[in-house]
Amino acid sequence: MTGTTTHKRETIRVTAILAHPKNPRRKLGDLSELTASIKAQGVLQDLVVMPGGLKDTYIAIAGHRRQAAAKKAGLTEVPCVIREDLVGDEAAQIQAMLSENLQRSDLNVVEEGDAFQDLLDLGVKPAEISKSTGRTQKLVKERAKIAAAPEHLRSKLIAREATLDEVLTLQSFAKYPLIYEHLAEYIGTHNWAFKVQWAKDDVKRLQKIAKVTAELIAESIRVLPLPKDLAAYRLERSHTLGVNLYWSNEPSRPDDAAGSQDVATTFRHGNPDDLQWCRLLTEQDADDDTPTAQPSKPKPVTDTPPADTDEDAEKAATQLAADLATAAKVRRDHLAKVLHDGGDNDHDIATACLRATIDLALVGVDGDELDYVAELFGIDPADQTADDTERAILDRAQKFNLPQLAILLRLIEQAPAERLLATPYGWTPTGYSRRDQDTWRAEVGNVFGHEWSDVELDMLHRIEIHDGDEE
Repeated sequence: MTGTTTHKRETIRVTAILAHPKNPRRKLGDLSELTASIKAQGVLQDLVVMPGGLKDTYIAIAGHRRQAAAKKAGLTEVPCVIREDLVGDEAAQIQAMLSENLQRSDLNVVEEGDAFQDLLDLGVKPAEISKSTGRTQKLVKERAKIAAAPEHLRSKLIAREATLDEVLTLQSFAKYPLIYEHLAEYIGTHNWAFKVQWAKDDVKRLQKIAKVTAELIAESIRVLPLPKDLAAYRLERSHTLGVNLYWSNEPSRPDDAAGSQDVATTFRHGNPDDLQWCRLLTEQDADDDTPTAQPSKPKPVTDTPPADTDEDAEKAATQLAADLATAAKVRRDHLAKVLHDGGDNDHDIATACLRATIDLALVGVDGDELDYVAELFGIDPADQTADDTERAILDRAQKFNLPQLAILLRLIEQAPAERLLATPYGWTPTGYSRRDQDTWRAEVGNVFGHEWSDVELDMLHRIEIHDGDEE
């Protein structure tokens, strides 16, 4: 035997209803229209409340805006449904509030994400949240990540100065604070896609540096990744030995690198594929012809930038090449997306591509071939220059739809073959253009549906006879 749970319905004083501390909805928004409606018609839908911790008090579960508007309208009491079953079950309370707000589309993505995270913190599984809210498990997990985002990013989301995808992408770099902070500066800008690709590449670089470092350390190699690490170790070693030491660059990995206290390796320009081997030498041992990685005395810091060195120029050139490669990756990803996914403007893109290709194709067409294309448009090229004829063709083509443009492009491309078909040479069974002529004749008959005349059929028959004799 089954039954349905019924809840008490009472009229409760407005002042006895308290806001729930975990209400997903943070702001009530503009209440003017709702207040006017309540003044005119009263509260048409019951609030949902549960008993509060103090006598004769209640906690709002659904209807926070109606309660606030009722106060503004001067009402002292509002109709309520009392949910005693929610007392002591915080997860059930949050789910009830969440369901109410989601049905009304009252929550922004930040409020929704906070509510999902509250439920996850209470041990509610994503599958349970999905079932009770109608949201997919993937969406629940993604939006819950917003709860960990900094407040300024959450504010940008609410103000629609950043998209949900942008914030979620940024959050995926949370384990890398420096990358995260740098990337956050570009959210909502035209440089966002470039910086995301840069961040992905930088994560790969850092992961590879960590891998190479671990492998070298396993061989008892001293790894000093950054220039400051080289400087610190040089000073430490100099102090230990009581002599001034220099870093001297080695052309390759020294044989005694493993276990040596005076040999180290570093990553040139932070590149995990470019190891620079260095050795500490005393002033007496240093070879004047050997370039040093660091002078014995540091240069004083001034407000004037130092002049560019060859190493600075090399570093700048390397960075420029890397940046252009990153930009190319982003650009090509975008082009691939346009190619495969299309979109609302794919028709416009296709039309623009065909027009550009037609424009380029016309550049290689002249003489009789250009006259043939002009003839397709009913243009008489006799009294105008080739440039004027091209412009006239392009002007007429502006009115063409996408299929017409595709056909026009093919006709222009095959103008040389079509020109030859107007002469006996275009029907000869031999010659360097035989293959092109065969292709065009096949298209004219099979694709364009042309019905051959007797003279053309006769020429085709001669070609068949020749090909038969050749076999």
